[in-house]
Amino acid sequence: MPARVFGKAVQGVRVGTKDVLAIRRAGKLVWSKTAIYQTFDVDDTADLTSLGWAHYGPTSTYPMCVVSGTARLSVADGVGPLGDFTDRVRFDDAVAPGDDGYLQFRVATNGSSPGLSTSYKTDLFARGSNGGVTHGVGVRLDNSHLSIVRRVASTDTEVLDCGSFNAGDIGRLTIAGNLYTLTRNGAFVEEWDDAGATVSVGSGFRSLLMRMDGARVFGGARRFSPAVDWVEYG
Repeated sequence: MPARVFGKAVQGVRVGTKDVLAIRRAGKLVWSKTAIYQTFDVDDTADLTSLGWAHYGPTSTYPMCVVSGTARLSVADGVGPLGDFTDRVRFDDAVAPGDDGYLQFRVATNGSSPGLSTSYKTDLFARGSNGGVTHGVGVRLDNSHLSIVRRVASTDTEVLDCGSFNAGDIGRLTIAGNLYTLTRNGAFVEEWDDAGATVSVGSGFRSLLMRMDGARVFGGARRFSPAVDWVEYG
């Protein structure tokens, strides 16, 4: 989670004349000079704005939020509007230090089974557009199914099937030029070579983005895309 002073994200820390590279509490990273780190192990929230995220919808009915230490859509129990809902967010307090790096996360839940006409997806994007949520590359979690996904001009494309995942798994996408290498719990899964350089790269594409789905179906039952414990991009 970003360290804050009077509501503003801390951009640097020094001890004497030396820069502090990272701060940990009980072994957990809570601030890094070279990475964006967001834990959702905080009090429940109505949305993610208090944690430094900007919401882009399209839903404003059930935005992404924190529930029981995880991030998911805020489809509340009880009576409420029916339908499928999606929210996209961008971390607004900081961007990654460069084009290459990594995207890492821990899965909290596998997510709900697909509905009649849709499945419920969670997308985590590196190299995201700084001014919106139109571009990025990252990992898709979809009912225990894992894939590398690309977003270009607001269109998502699954570019590589990467097998399955389980709650508690830690995924890591290492980014080096046009090569994207995915590991799960430290073990190699797949590698995608973007030979056509279809992913947008440069100083305008260094944001961390997320997309999550949810639904309330007839009878009041709720559906959720996979929840996430934490996410890191650096």
